[in-house]
Amino acid sequence: MLLLAGLATVPLTYAASASAPLNITALILGSLLAATSGAITRTSVDSNLEWGRAAALGTAAGAVAFLLFVSAQLATSPDILAGPGARRLLFFVLSVGFIAGFTSDAVYARLRQQDALTMSGLPAAPPAAPERGPDVS
Repeated sequence: MLLLAGLATVPLTYAASASAPLNITALILGSLLAATSGAITRTSVDSNLEWGRAAALGTAAGAVAFLLFVSAQLATSPDILAGPGARRLLFFVLSVGFIAGFTSDAVYARLRQQDALTMSGLPAAPPAAPERGPDVS
């Protein structure tokens, strides 16, 4: 149902006249609904019954995916939200949001399992050169 609600933002934006508030609302809602749907889908595939937790993680992932994707678009086309380009963006935001939600639980689980800041793969810093006095030659 959440995925259908997210997908419903596409025909709704095409049915209404283009405006920045409508476009940004559709982009936000579409991303959040698709990401939450993706997270719940992932949970049902894994036979895990923690749907509330998955929905919360998916919603957070959808919000971050929306912010990153749309901010990159705004950096290159600052007026994209006011025109028809936002409607085309909606197809990408829905896809990115669903994938973000679908993979959110796996990413968070992996981060919890490993030390995210391990430095074992980095080479040791070379020893510092001895300090020399002023060159008088």
